[in-house]
Amino acid sequence: MIILLLFLVCPWAVLGRIHHLSIHNDRRQYIPLSTFGFYTGGKLQVNMTGFHLGDVKNYDDLESVVGFSIDKTVSDALNPYVQATETQCILNKTLADKDKAGIVRFILNFKEGVTTIKCSKNVRSITILDSPSKEVESVGALSDAGLFNRPNNDRQKRNMKDDNFEENFFASPLDREIDDHYEKEKEDSPEPSDEIIPVKSSTAKMIPAKNIPVIIENVVKTSSLASATKTSTSPTSDYCGENKIPLKMDKDGYFETSFVIYISDEKLEGLYSMFFHNCLNYLHHNSAGRKPVDFTIEIEEKNSDSYLSAGEMPLPALYQMLSILFFLSGCFWVFILKKNGSEQVFRIHWIMAALVFLKSLSLFFHGVNYNKIATNGIHMESWAVLYYITHLLKGGLLFFTIVLIGSGWAFVKHVLSSNEKKVFMVVLPLQVISNVAYIILEESEQGEAGHNFWKEVFVLIDLICCGAILLPVVWSIRHLQDASATDGKAAVSLEKLKLFRHFYTMVVCYVYFTRIIVYLLRITVPFQYEWLDSMFKEVATLVFFVMTGYKFRPASNNPYFTVATEDDMEEVLIGSSSIREQVTSRKSYKIDDYEDEEETVVLFSKSDEISHDLD
Repeated sequence: MIILLLFLVCPWAVLGRIHHLSIHNDRRQYIPLSTFGFYTGGKLQVNMTGFHLGDVKNYDDLESVVGFSIDKTVSDALNPYVQATETQCILNKTLADKDKAGIVRFILNFKEGVTTIKCSKNVRSITILDSPSKEVESVGALSDAGLFNRPNNDRQKRNMKDDNFEENFFASPLDREIDDHYEKEKEDSPEPSDEIIPVKSSTAKMIPAKNIPVIIENVVKTSSLASATKTSTSPTSDYCGENKIPLKMDKDGYFETSFVIYISDEKLEGLYSMFFHNCLNYLHHNSAGRKPVDFTIEIEEKNSDSYLSAGEMPLPALYQMLSILFFLSGCFWVFILKKNGSEQVFRIHWIMAALVFLKSLSLFFHGVNYNKIATNGIHMESWAVLYYITHLLKGGLLFFTIVLIGSGWAFVKHVLSSNEKKVFMVVLPLQVISNVAYIILEESEQGEAGHNFWKEVFVLIDLICCGAILLPVVWSIRHLQDASATDGKAAVSLEKLKLFRHFYTMVVCYVYFTRIIVYLLRITVPFQYEWLDSMFKEVATLVFFVMTGYKFRPASNNPYFTVATEDDMEEVLIGSSSIREQVTSRKSYKIDDYEDEEETVVLFSKSDEISHDLD
């Protein structure tokens, strides 16, 4: 019911990898719009409409500029070129050729009615058009033209005896890419010719290369092909050739523009993050003095054969495989419960079985949802609703089960204490809020103002729940420690104490790995291996389920919960102190022989006598 209400009430909707975002009266300095990993043959299509600034009538006399930036990185770590420049707008910043930032900037030039494009040196070979081109799309990574008509860009093998071998070998992939680019430019020598070079535009116009105007220090000069080739790669120029995207005005006086980016080279593969920058707001620290902006933007991201990002392509098959593993594990657990009978099987065991099957269903629906996105670019609401329902139930049942096991319910006691009931009253509602926040994050756009708020809410509540479920385990450990020193069954209490200490360690390791290690893995690995964090998270969950089931299996197979029978003739009492040991041997005797004291043998040793003997 909660999931259906979210779909009906929430005004946002994420259509997979086809994004539609409306920005209204936004005063932020920069707005994150999208993050996507591209392979060769990938395409990024952007269409912006209805752009206007609040309280601005003359756009020709703006104090600063506005526009977009698309930066290329190798991992999902924090971007050092955009998010770290909170005091200076990236659109106004001059990037030197030695700067290792791979950034494409689109600056809205309202006076000339064009969108000016600036590129850093290592992404100047990128293909940018003002509209989609079927000819460019046909030259993909798997097409005949892409396989047999590739330019000779093979890297030369490095000499092991080179002085810079160690520096180049241990450098980051982005550093090696830039170094290779510099080496190739040194090796290539321009030769004058009248070769026809195509202009990067949607219209198929061809002009002689010797007629290309070259911009040097804001002065347009015409020269021979050799000088034009040299000056076009001048370190002081960051323009992407002669590309200019039209910036039009609609009937309402609002601006609109569109462009398409094609990843046609292996060197351009990477994780691309798109931002909108309002450089006017960098001049004002107070939000009241900032200029609000309104626009609607549509973004379509696609690789050659899938709408999924490069790091998400293996996820549909991965989730389906893990769903089968969880289902088989649940079937095996049910087989164990049926084999042991009803006397040794508690209700908590069946709750654990329901949790495993819910996890299997959640992964299955998640995999189907990803498969629909990969094929159509949008998810089907039916599969998405099924996934969110099972995910919500699974999350609540997981913490419910951990709290029950940690409190010792059905293993140590059959009644929960008042403190343990309070933990239930706190954890279960927080889990519902946490899962609702997760659904909102999945269904909202990255650039929405409330996206970061719900992300912080989700992380905070999840950590609170992870800390709260440890409290019943700690209380059970203290209860068993006290019981082992007072009651007459110290051996059983200490064995259970050992078990709950192991369970405490398992829960801590599970929370630490799935919340912290997986996050560090996601921001560290290259963009094409982002699926590893999901794999490790789900595998860690499977291992946690298997170990918990093994530790708390039915009593007939579990030495921790074996019930002593009346026919037992001996009982060994072992104290918790490592310094003092207490051993008592008893032999049973019948009631009929009680009158005959000579045939009765009683072996009893007090703790004081044993301590003297040990001394």
